Amino acid sequence: MKFKFLNIIWISLILSASCLVNNANAGLIQDGEIITDTETNNEWFTLTSTLGFSYNEMLLNFMDINSKFYGFSYATFSDLETLINGQGYTGNYAMPDYNSGNMSAAQLLLTTFGQTGSNVAARSDGMFQTDSVGFANWLVVLPSYNWNGPGATAVIAYDATGWGPHRAVAGWGNGNDMGSWIFKADEPITGTANVPEPSTLAIFALGMIGLASRRFKKQP
Repeated sequence: MKFKFLNIIWISLILSASCLVNNANAGLIQDGEIITDTETNNEWFTLTSTLGFSYNEMLLNFMDINSKFYGFSYATFSDLETLINGQGYTGNYAMPDYNSGNMSAAQLLLTTFGQTGSNVAARSDGMFQTDSVGFANWLVVLPSYNWNGPGATAVIAYDATGWGPHRAVAGWGNGNDMGSWIFKADEPITGTANVPEPSTLAIFALGMIGLASRRFKKQP
């Protein structure tokens, strides 16, 4: 009986550790033009679906009940950091990065959100909200590029100069069309308490306490 009980404990520990490892990075689930970030449950639009819209035009779409973009909003840089870092990216958003994991994360973003720029390399370009309402910055994702020398590198960087409200492209060629980084934040169910889910280890601990109490009750 003791041997079986110890086996149950070890198997439970292994399964719990496996669940924690598998959940280390957030997943992106795509359904047509909508992408769901499983870590935050936020919904995002692909960048390619917002091509050709200026900053002001997107603001109007957010308020138009007949628009597919209704209820969405521009992401801030903080929102983008949460999204991108959740895919395993560890770069500093300023310099090229030769880490293979970062290149894989950038490739995943390009594949999922779509290619908008092409005159330098295959990449994803999009406007995001600045601290000043009425202007947007520009974040670009390059998963593989030879940056001033040999060797592929990941580049996820942003231009903080602030684009005007009528800009829809970067301005120096048709290969620099930009989309918009827009999302809809996950909302709690109205009228219910927002109770956090217990962690895997907490569930495991409760189960072990229950098993142990049953075992000791059976002993004479």
